[in-house]
Amino acid sequence: MTGLTILRRLQGLFIIWLSMLLLAAATPLAARATPQGDNITAPAAPRTMQHDRKTERVDEPSCQSLSAHGGNNKDCLNTISALYRGLDGPPDHIAARSLSERACSATISEGCNFLGAMQQDGTGGPKDVGAADGSFERACLYGSGGGCFNRAQLIVGGQSPVNDLTVARDFYSRACDKNVVAACNNYGAMLLNGEGGNQDRIAARAMFDTACAAGNIDACTNYGDLLVTSPMRKGESDEGTKLLNEACNAGQARACFIVGTFSHYGRLGDQTGPRDYGAARRAYEMACRSGHTEACFRIAQFLYDGKGGPQDLSEARSSYGALCRQDVGTACFFYGNMQQVGEGGALDIYGGKKAIAKGCDLGDPTACAAKQ
Repeated sequence: MTGLTILRRLQGLFIIWLSMLLLAAATPLAARATPQGDNITAPAAPRTMQHDRKTERVDEPSCQSLSAHGGNNKDCLNTISALYRGLDGPPDHIAARSLSERACSATISEGCNFLGAMQQDGTGGPKDVGAADGSFERACLYGSGGGCFNRAQLIVGGQSPVNDLTVARDFYSRACDKNVVAACNNYGAMLLNGEGGNQDRIAARAMFDTACAAGNIDACTNYGDLLVTSPMRKGESDEGTKLLNEACNAGQARACFIVGTFSHYGRLGDQTGPRDYGAARRAYEMACRSGHTEACFRIAQFLYDGKGGPQDLSEARSSYGALCRQDVGTACFFYGNMQQVGEGGALDIYGGKKAIAKGCDLGDPTACAAKQ
């Protein structure tokens, strides 16, 4: 299993555009007591824009009365959102950003949060990630859970001028305290892996449990994985398996991969059972369709070996080729080898050598040995 490294790959995973606003109030969190855990990934979670918004357009003069310590002026926030989204006419991002600046100056927390998002994306004005970091920090200090979460995302994603996971962990914690469920999941991962502070497995389990109870599918995957691989009481493995299957059926790729691994090898944590290649193949296919690269690789292996279903060398070769183009070094070796011997398609010695060389360049030792 992977560790928290996915938290460090945020640029492609965590940047969600401002149009994907969280329009409802945060879901209250309900926790259950939990023991300790194991190494867990913190999955991707969207940048949140938390505010209340009416559906109708609010006239711009609602922002004219802003003053210092103006509080959470909902009418002004509605105006900003309406301008941004073009609810009554074409979108006007420049005006939305200008009003966000004024709202932020008046200590309206979500005004700062909107402003930070537009600064980060370069919407309605120049892109300025450093300024966005400051705006998210102000939003958090003024009471926005989304602002706390967004600042943590920038730091962990390596976009903030503040390169300090201790600060990120603190801001995830603040966001979690303000009912941003995804922040509880990410905070739990940092607690579990000792990132940005001391390791605290008991608290990490509690965070995953809390976020899962509030409906976060990634947290349910993390919590289910812990219950299966590191159970602390009788029955936890069964509970974890149920959570993982539910998360997989809901489309969580990593949950499907874990379920597939259990069926593939017949063992996960303290649970043992017969190997079921058919079930493993189905779970891997679900994970692969959701973008899980390792699951796609295992499907290619199953296709080549005829595990869990009919052998299909042509499809195996195609799958290895697709993975090689995604820079999976081991897949390049298998793809090149199949090309060189004409398995699953036409003989292509030159193409095979090229694929194997790429696999070696990507660091696969088998490809490097074959390249000699």
